[in-house]
Amino acid sequence: MKTIIKIARTELSILFFSPVAWFLLIVFTLQAGLKYLGNFDTVQTMYQGGERLPAPLTYCILSYYSFFSSVGDNLYLYIPLLTMGLISREISSGTIKLLLSSPIKLWEITLGKYLAMMVYGLLLIGILQLFLIMGLFSISSFDTGLAISGLLGLYLLICGYAAIGLFISSLTSYQVVAAIGTFGAFAAISYVGDIWQGSSFFRAVSYFLQLSAHTPSFFKGLISSQDIFYFILIILLFLSLTVLRLLFSRQSAPLWKRVMNYSIVVSVFLLTGYVTSNPYLSFYADWSADKRNTISLESQEILKKLPGPLSITAYGNVVTNHWVWDGADPRNANQSRAFWAPYMRFKPDIDLNQVLYYDKAVPVGTEREIASRAASTYSVPRDQVLSPMAVRKQITLNDDTDRFVWELQSGGRKAILRKYNDLLPDPTEKEIMAAIKRLTVDAPKIAVLTGHKERALDNQKSDGYSSLIDLGIRNVPGNQGFDIVELDLSTQTIDQDLATLVVADPQLPLDTASLSKIKAYINNGGNLLMAAEPGNLAIQPLLRELGVQLDDGVLIQENGNEANRIVAASVSRGAADLISSLNNGSRFIVAGATTLSYTTSKGFAVCPLAVTDGSDTWKTKKQIKSDTEITTFDSLAGDQKVDRALALALTRNVRNKAQKILVFGDADFLGNTEREANGNFILGVLKWYSGGTFPLEIKPQNSLDRDVLVTKRDLLVMSWLYIGVLPALLLLSGTLLLLKRRRM
Repeated sequence: MKTIIKIARTELSILFFSPVAWFLLIVFTLQAGLKYLGNFDTVQTMYQGGERLPAPLTYCILSYYSFFSSVGDNLYLYIPLLTMGLISREISSGTIKLLLSSPIKLWEITLGKYLAMMVYGLLLIGILQLFLIMGLFSISSFDTGLAISGLLGLYLLICGYAAIGLFISSLTSYQVVAAIGTFGAFAAISYVGDIWQGSSFFRAVSYFLQLSAHTPSFFKGLISSQDIFYFILIILLFLSLTVLRLLFSRQSAPLWKRVMNYSIVVSVFLLTGYVTSNPYLSFYADWSADKRNTISLESQEILKKLPGPLSITAYGNVVTNHWVWDGADPRNANQSRAFWAPYMRFKPDIDLNQVLYYDKAVPVGTEREIASRAASTYSVPRDQVLSPMAVRKQITLNDDTDRFVWELQSGGRKAILRKYNDLLPDPTEKEIMAAIKRLTVDAPKIAVLTGHKERALDNQKSDGYSSLIDLGIRNVPGNQGFDIVELDLSTQTIDQDLATLVVADPQLPLDTASLSKIKAYINNGGNLLMAAEPGNLAIQPLLRELGVQLDDGVLIQENGNEANRIVAASVSRGAADLISSLNNGSRFIVAGATTLSYTTSKGFAVCPLAVTDGSDTWKTKKQIKSDTEITTFDSLAGDQKVDRALALALTRNVRNKAQKILVFGDADFLGNTEREANGNFILGVLKWYSGGTFPLEIKPQNSLDRDVLVTKRDLLVMSWLYIGVLPALLLLSGTLLLLKRRRM
């Protein structure tokens, strides 16, 4: 060990008695400082303009163009200049012969020179720590664990680069050639994951070799045994290759023997890498304060309940836009694996597959022609794109052919997960786990009554309900664990196990047979959601079965200069106690609503779900032409200020089952216009109907850091310190040391 330390000290003295080491330290400091302070300046400018970021630490340090990523992307510029002379200098000067003939072991020479690079790497990390210390005083609730994880990832990357550079330096006597060769090696390792991705074998090997693929998790605060072992193996591999290179420089050996030795080292490396990357042998540590890299405990429990391995197959239609189907391209399997990694951490037996197909082409050209052009344009083998007939043998897509979907399978059950028509289309943990949970439980079914001119699921007008089944919308029932269907009682019966039957504003009187079926459903304890517009007579027979009736008039709410036929209703305290999935005071929107009267003579416990506030809400019998019309209170015209329920919750026990019924004096709150504003309220109601099964309440991981604590003036001072004073001190130290050496 003393020999290794002595060699390292000698190498460091040579390094720091040359201007290269000091020059690189100064440039590294300036480059890191400009990026770090630049991010803070951007955030501060946004704050001054009134725009707030939910997680300034994430933006400044962890985002794609952030501090850690920027430093990691630029490290390849520094290491070759440091390692180029480690051994090539010895070869060119002839001192390598003295080293090889000395009693010093070859591995001691290798480790000594490598230790010098590790120490220099610590200096680089020390400079970065100075910047992060600023973060402690610049960001509220600064995540120290996350910062340490990021620094660890950068240090391992430096060590990996240094091992590669050391080996390249042993191959030539020319330092410039060594530097260029190291740059080339870094480029090859960095971009190896972007070539020949059509081969599953090479894709797996190249992903393992790619250094850049193993650092992002550190920057997010997640320590993975796979990544730790990867860097250890990379370092050991190139140090071993360096020892072999020195060994064959000292003693001659036939070519076959050299090839065999190198092959054995590489094979051991690949085999060990394969074993340590096994998901079943992996362990993780989430160092972030908010555990942003770890799925919720509820999600972990759902994964444990899966009856067997989980198969996930991505399907993409090549006749749609490329960004829609590229996730199903087999060449992007590594990106797909990264997306599912948080779930594979707790469910290692997840099998991922990608399938490309063509279906429902646009009018220009046939499906086959367009599929061929798409495959040619994006270099996808045509034989990998399935025909409509072939893909339908694997999956029933129905209305999902123009959308990227995953089919999930486990224990003989199947579920569909989609991307959405959002700015950020990927499903979140909430949607993912809702789909996975459907593999363990039966999906609650919602039936919407038809046949009497009710609000229909195929009606795309403003008062229609088509948005409830628009699967491109994230928070519709179908994407949150429910099945929603239409029910025509002229040909169908009512399933008593429905989560709820929706009767929404029928315009025609219910026929005797339909009315009889619904009454029997209610008497047997079936759940019900009824909604009607003011003056609806067709629904009155059903309401009388519940002891409820619609009041006359339309509700108006004082909204200043805004249209006041639209009323913001608040959930009452009693309703929030009854329906735990609703928050007391949470609001939903109704338009053209009326109030409800009720009795308890039918055996129901009645709780007002929402009650009007007479201070700003009144009921009018005047004709309101549209939702945009503004009207004022007029007592002479019969307007009445009211404190009455506009929605009711009715409950009772029937055959040891809790019956749940909601009645609304408005049918528009579920419609295409109001549904988006009422999305959370609707899902809260459906959670009550499903007995808490769906939708899942998985709260997003919110960063603890909320604010930047520095002003523009503070940033100016820090800029002088980090971009002015610190590089100047390094320059002064290097100059004094070099002058001292010259005098010696």
